[in-house]
Amino acid sequence: MPVLASPSSAPFSPAGYAGWAMPSLDVGDAAAPQLVQAIGARVWSADGAEYIDFDNAGGAVLLGHRDPAVIAAARLARSADERRGPERYKADLADLIAAMTPGVEAAAFGADVSQALRAALTAARLETGRDLAFACRTVGRDKRSSLPSFPFDDIPALERLLDQHGEDTAALVLAPGAFRAPSPGYLAAVRALADKHGAVLIFDEALSGFRVHEGGAQGLWGVQADLVVFGESLANGMPIGALVGRRDLVQAARDAEHLGVDIASLAAAKAVLIKIANEPVIATLRIGGAEIQAELGALLRGAGLEEAVQIEGDPAAMRLAFNPAALGLDEADGAVMKSLWITECHAHRLFTLGALNMSYAHGDREIGVLLAAGGQAVEGLALALRLAPHSPRRRAANGRS
Repeated sequence: MPVLASPSSAPFSPAGYAGWAMPSLDVGDAAAPQLVQAIGARVWSADGAEYIDFDNAGGAVLLGHRDPAVIAAARLARSADERRGPERYKADLADLIAAMTPGVEAAAFGADVSQALRAALTAARLETGRDLAFACRTVGRDKRSSLPSFPFDDIPALERLLDQHGEDTAALVLAPGAFRAPSPGYLAAVRALADKHGAVLIFDEALSGFRVHEGGAQGLWGVQADLVVFGESLANGMPIGALVGRRDLVQAARDAEHLGVDIASLAAAKAVLIKIANEPVIATLRIGGAEIQAELGALLRGAGLEEAVQIEGDPAAMRLAFNPAALGLDEADGAVMKSLWITECHAHRLFTLGALNMSYAHGDREIGVLLAAGGQAVEGLALALRLAPHSPRRRAANGRS
């Protein structure tokens, strides 16, 4: 089975590297490898090279590639011997989600997360009789819609927006676990503002759902949305979109939108949730991720790069944020720093595009490889920055000599 494509697999162009980076790190082969095969925590490129995968299709692969239980369930659902239709799978899956996720009264399933999110917005507009919807944008999120946005973790900004447009606002869409954890009280304040202005609160849990907690972001932070959207991670990377929450809103979405989903994806999702219920999937992701955060953080502090390279997000779905301003460098140098980091990781046969998404297939060996590659990447990046002609560190060293 070919590896699932990452949503952000654009190649890295050598032309984009600043001249200061070239002498200190080999970036001659800067393109991301083309992956063609995947099993467990490993992927293979077209030239036969093996990598340990920490991208996991942008976080969509939760259990590891080609999880045996998921593959078996999908094959059975498609077989001629399978007598249960998709409606039975939908009912079973809805029950499993409701047992884990707070506030789920009903569920509907579509072909992908974009279809589910569109249905959620349709339901909100029908419920409120309004048209406007605003989406919270967090760094690194893909833009599945053209909705006007409000900043993450900034309640005063949202208050000003709703003071101006609250009477026309049908929905607020928020990805609560996308790379950055919300400040204490932020999600509760968003919930209160949505209630005050009569807007439907929609959580986009395409990344955080069944990854940061068995109950998703709602379970982790204890704030309940009106509707929640889950994506491909629900089915370990197979195409699916789930819309769950208030019964009246889910029914409105069903009535207004044509939602279709493959039976194999429903079966795969059921297998994923059964494994989460019976095995320490979430704990394994979070414990392994916390170890990586602690060890990488120590490496960055040892190199004096803790302000320039920060580890953001939940232990199960983290990313590296590059802040060149902390070193007195230009904003454009952030892309250079990221590319150097990723290229060094690829050189050590570790596949990432900047994010570090844990899977249940990651064990001590895989984490060890990541930390070894990360250590080399930290050393290479620190060396490149020291040798940079315009580096403040180099200027300071020259001033002392």
